[in-house]
Amino acid sequence: MPKTLPLIIFFGIIFGILLHRTPFGRRTLAIGQSAEAAKFAGINVVRHKMIVFTFTGFMSGVAGVIYTFRFSTAQADNGIGLELLVISACLLGGVSIFGGIGTMWGVVAGVLLASSVESWLTLQEINAQWRTIVTGILLLISVAAPVMVDKYKRARATSANKA
Repeated sequence: MPKTLPLIIFFGIIFGILLHRTPFGRRTLAIGQSAEAAKFAGINVVRHKMIVFTFTGFMSGVAGVIYTFRFSTAQADNGIGLELLVISACLLGGVSIFGGIGTMWGVVAGVLLASSVESWLTLQEINAQWRTIVTGILLLISVAAPVMVDKYKRARATSANKA
């Protein structure tokens, strides 16, 4: 077990509670759904976004330190190529690319799934280009599937209303 896992679990629990059990989290999700509606609900959208971006920057710094300690190297291009995997993991976890939908626990599940697929492909000694292609396919599925399900539900509701 990596030495950094307890730290990752700690931050996961803290931000899970922050997102799902506090007014701050509800405001964040409301802004994601519709910033204009959140503004009319009395949320200071600009200030809240600044706080969220500050948290994001802080956690990016923490992730950079953890990555540096884990791999004992500090190069500016260490994380290049991980963007697609991270986005795929979040979208696989149920986070909407359009905003306002998602759970911390879904993201954890998406990260576990995406990293398991990546590890399995690495163990099978699959070429890095094919791993990127598989990750891209996962990304396309995670974006297209919710849209297709939503269209199906709307079509079904429309046909039920006509009957």
